[in-house]
Parts: sequence; structure tokens; C-alpha cells
Amino acid sequence: LGLEGARAVAEALKRNHCVEVLFISGNGIGTEGAPAIGEALKVNCGLKKLYLQYNNFGAEGTLALLDALQVNGSLTECRVDEYWDEVDALCRRN
Repeated sequence: LGLEGARAVAEALKRNHCVEVLFISGNGIGTEGAPAIGEALKVNCGLKKLYLQYNNFGAEGTLALLDALQVNGSLTECRVDEYWDEVDALCRRN
């Protein structure tokens, strides 16, 4: 997917609240694409499970997702490679 693909997925998630499970692991989203996904998670209220492993987010990209999870109220499961405990704790409160 890369950066442009991540932006396209993010835009779709902002408008589509019917998708409940999304697997986009191993798609090369990278550190630059993670904030786009994060911004979508701030407004998406339908997604329940999101799998993002092996996307090379690094600490910076994962922290952008953590920021989004502070306001997301629908995700109950989100898989990433770094900061797993923090991401899991935020999802468990939903």
C-alpha cells in the first residue's frame, strides 16, 4: 500500500462505518502512513478489530496510532508490532 495506499484506506475509513474487521498487515504502510490511519480512527465508529502488524510503523508511527486510540470508542482489538501493551489497554476499555 505505501503512503498513498494508507491515505486511501484512511479516507475510506472516515466515510465507511460498516466495516468491522480490517486486515492490512504487511502492507508497507510505514511511519509516514500511520498518522493517516490514526486520523481515520479518530472519526470511525464502526471498526472493531484492526490488524496492522508488519507495516514498519516504528515508534513514531505507533505513537500516532496511540494518540488516535485515546478518542476512538469502537476498537476492541488492534494488533501492532510496538507498544503492544499500551495499544491493548486502550482497546480493552472499549
